[in-house]
Amino acid sequence: MPEPTRFTRRSDLGWPSESPASDADPKNGLVIHYDSNDQNLANRPHSACVDYWNSVRDYHVNTNGWDDLGYSFLACAHGYVVEGRGTFKEQAAQRGDNDTYYSCSLANGPTDPITGDQIEAVRELRAWLMEPETSIAGTVVGHRDLSATACPGDTAYALVQDDVFAQPPTGSNPEGDEMPTYVSINKSDDAPAEGIERGEWSQIHFDANISNGSDNHHTSDDPTSLLRGPCDYSG
Repeated sequence: MPEPTRFTRRSDLGWPSESPASDADPKNGLVIHYDSNDQNLANRPHSACVDYWNSVRDYHVNTNGWDDLGYSFLACAHGYVVEGRGTFKEQAAQRGDNDTYYSCSLANGPTDPITGDQIEAVRELRAWLMEPETSIAGTVVGHRDLSATACPGDTAYALVQDDVFAQPPTGSNPEGDEMPTYVSINKSDDAPAEGIERGEWSQIHFDANISNGSDNHHTSDDPTSLLRGPCDYSG
């Protein structure tokens, strides 16, 4: 397949277009990684994922003293594949296998959810890396398969073991048709909030909108509210 549907190159982030890391030609497959701390990126705008990726690179370069960010790619909660070191580069991600596997960080912490768009992004990345130019094996492993570590966390590792990441892409990650990450609905000030499930489309009907001065919009008869917050809305 061509490059992933939502693909951000390093140059789009203002980084040098090619990583200064040593050349390599990984063939064994793809290693899944996580962050040891929860990041809550699924409930924040995609710009937070970009900020996270920039901060990881800054830490790896300026604190660890590495040539570049340690990972090959990021597959974020919003379904984007973001370039790290990219293809044909040795990594600093899984000691002993930095030149035999490509690495993919989910930027998830131990209890952060893994979204359907994120799974699709990993599948698209895997399929793209299996193309003739890079021609990796279709194997997907967790960091803990290669080293004594908790990475990539129990949630992601269960998906690795069940071969969820190693399936072909479903085509459910169309560019420009992003799924809302979270929306909250309140029927009245004293009613409990009702969450819309991530990864599912929901239709909300509104009459003439009014505002009570707070961060919501509601109808005059039935105060169902669409609350503004750190999420992606589509309407």
